[in-house]
Amino acid sequence: MTTRYKILLLTLFGLVFHGCSSSVDSEQLIGDYCLNEGAGKDSIFISEGNKYIHRYTTVDGDVFESTSNWKLNSGGNQILFEDFVFFTDDVEYNKRRGGNWFSRVRFSSEGQIDLMYSREDNIFYRKVLEDK
Repeated sequence: MTTRYKILLLTLFGLVFHGCSSSVDSEQLIGDYCLNEGAGKDSIFISEGNKYIHRYTTVDGDVFESTSNWKLNSGGNQILFEDFVFFTDDVEYNKRRGGNWFSRVRFSSEGQIDLMYSREDNIFYRKVLEDK
């Protein structure tokens, strides 16, 4: 194999794997996210200081909210939400305690940040673009 051919292959592999990267830094995660699925309105607000608010509004207008801490892993591709509650339209169900939720971070084909809920069903929280 010639040196020129090896360089070409390494360059192509680098471009392919770089394009698949879903690594972010903490500052990129700061913002508001909305779930792309469901009848209610489901949002996560990620703020500086590693705090988040999770707010769910049912179809009847009841609002449930929880807040706790978040952490980004060292690879920048997974976020941990501590004490996360997956709210539903069932009021009694929403009174339970939360747990840890690990969400994969990915970039959409449009370059937007998604926090994956279900990769198989393509359900995610998408970062809301800021008005400029």
